[in-house]
Amino acid sequence: MKIIKITLVLVITLTLSFCGNDKKSNNNTDLEVIEIDTKPEKEVYPEPALNAKFKNEKIGNAYNAYSKLQNALVNTNAKDAAVSAETLILALQEAGAYDVAVQAAKQVLETQDIAYQRAQFVVITAAMENLLADALDAGMIYKMYCPMAFNNNGGYWLSSDKQVQNPYFGDKMYRCGRVDDTIQ
Repeated sequence: MKIIKITLVLVITLTLSFCGNDKKSNNNTDLEVIEIDTKPEKEVYPEPALNAKFKNEKIGNAYNAYSKLQNALVNTNAKDAAVSAETLILALQEAGAYDVAVQAAKQVLETQDIAYQRAQFVVITAAMENLLADALDAGMIYKMYCPMAFNNNGGYWLSSDKQVQNPYFGDKMYRCGRVDDTIQ
C-alpha cells in the first residue's frame, strides 16, 4: 500500500511539473520564427504560335524575332527583351527595314528599363507593320490595340494570335486590348 501511495505521489508530481513546463514554454520569446514566402511564382506566358507564311524568308525571320521581343515584354522580362532585340536588329537589317526600327531595337538592347523598352517597341511595331504590307503568302497577323497604354494615348502591336497578350502592361493587364485590324 505504501508503494502505491509513493507511486501515485510521484505520478502527480511529474504530471504537474510537465504541465508547468508547458506553460513556461508558451511564454518563451526565444522561439525561432520561420517566414515562408507564399507569393505564387510569376506566370510565364507562352509565345503565340506563328501561323502566317511569308513570301520573303527574311521578312518572316524579322517578324519571328519581333514576336520573341513582344513575348519578352508580355512577360515583363527586360533581360529577355534585350536578347530578343539583338536578334531582331540583325533580322531587320537583313529584311531591309527602316533605320528608325533598327535604332529603336538597339535602344531596347542597351537598356534594362522595361518602360523604355516598351516605348521603343511602339516604333518597332510601326516599322514592322510597313514591312509586312503585302508580305504574307498565307495566314494572317493581327494588329492589336491597347487604349490605356502610355497614359491613355494607346499603343499598337502585332500578334500571330487574336487572343490579346498585352506587351505594354504585361501581367498587370495581360488581356487589355482588342484586335484593331488584320494583315493578310
